[in-house]
Amino acid sequence: MRVRVPCARPGDTIDIVAPASACSREALAAGAAVLKEWGYRPRTPPDLFEGRGITAAPDPSRYRMLARALRRSDSRVIWCARGGYGSQRLLPRLARRPLPDRPKLLVGFSDVTALHVFINQHWGWPTLHAATLSDLGSGRLSQTALGELRAMVAGRTSRVTFRLQPLNAAARRPRTVSGRLVGGNLKTIQSLAGTPWGLRPAGCILVVEDTGERGYAIDRMLVQLSQAGMLRGVRALVFGQFTRGLEPDGRFTGTEVIARFAERLRVPALRGAPIGHGDSARAVLLGRPASIELAPEAACLSVAWTPEAVAG
Repeated sequence: MRVRVPCARPGDTIDIVAPASACSREALAAGAAVLKEWGYRPRTPPDLFEGRGITAAPDPSRYRMLARALRRSDSRVIWCARGGYGSQRLLPRLARRPLPDRPKLLVGFSDVTALHVFINQHWGWPTLHAATLSDLGSGRLSQTALGELRAMVAGRTSRVTFRLQPLNAAARRPRTVSGRLVGGNLKTIQSLAGTPWGLRPAGCILVVEDTGERGYAIDRMLVQLSQAGMLRGVRALVFGQFTRGLEPDGRFTGTEVIARFAERLRVPALRGAPIGHGDSARAVLLGRPASIELAPEAACLSVAWTPEAVAG
């Protein structure tokens, strides 16, 4: 049975977790202030940042906070404080726990992709690829992106559409391509390859994004996915935002690398999805059916869902 998308209602508690790296206390407070302005009550564990290493806290502590948020009956949404690194380290523990009693909507992106992949594949829950808490109050995101995210979390919208550009012959042949939308951060997806929790995108529309990766590194990751058979059976490959990652001479070669890689694919490859690490990044629901209307000059990706708050 398809899980309806959990939504936060006015006055709801939203659990804050840090499955990966820590952000500054100031960024945490600024993000929490935005949630309060939206009418929610952010609940932050006192031990959210108790680590001094590469993660926000030791693995057992970060897992306990996530497990506690999943278990609580008085919240529907779990918001990640930051990406960075560390979510993948929680997957062995997460795999040993039984399916939680009720679905929660996990919000985050970047390194949080490891949790998106696990929750989408193993629990069948939708997840929201969107700004982390530290991004919310940063002033970096556009008002349009923030407004759309707010509406999605509240269940006031049930569809997003993105205009895309075809990159290969398969994407220019007019037809409709359908499948669940899966993916997220390319580097994190690559790091899961070969593990029991690796992404299995066959029959799905795969969307990828990244930041700080030079052209050769982007090509290396895409080639690995291809050689590992992870692109076999994919309905379409959609490229989101690839930011920073400049060459020493100041050029960005990632766009050229992506275009050349796409030309060799037999499945539709497209670019222009406004998701990722850019200032205009929009939220998108993963783990839900999506469709792409292909055309020679442009295409339209559409994702629709039934919010729990407005479901009849």
